[in-house]
Formats: sequence, C-alpha cells, structure tokens
Amino acid sequence: MEANPQNQERSTCWLHFDMLWVVEDDGVERRQAKCKYCFTTLKADPSRHGTSSLNNHFCSCAKNPNNIVRD
Repeated sequence: MEANPQNQERSTCWLHFDMLWVVEDDGVERRQAKCKYCFTTLKADPSRHGTSSLNNHFCSCAKNPNNIVRD
C-alpha cells in the first residue's frame, strides 16, 4: 500500500520554519525551509532531503527561544 501524501503527518519541526519554493540552477523548483528565529535557509525537498537538517538546526539555533542557555 502506498502512502497518500494528503494523509501523511507533517513533522512538528515545520512549526518553526516557513516553507519556500526556490528555482535552483537546474531550473527545477524545489522546497526549502526558512528558520523563523534566525532566518537561515535550509534545503527541505522531500525527494532529496528529509527533516533531519531542520530538526538539527532547530536544536542548535542560537536565536531559538525554546533552547536552554547553558554556561
């Protein structure tokens, strides 16, 4: 049975990123994610990249108010 994209759960990391569509050098429009805290842009095309980079960035973003500051 194939997964139906309309019924797939969306990763919670998307709550902290805005979705962008960017035309890359090869002329293909691909999805990217922009951090809502520091405005860094990360690749997020589901056919090439998963959400691991988004989750990693969210955990290490210096401007993320959810991160605990450690001395």
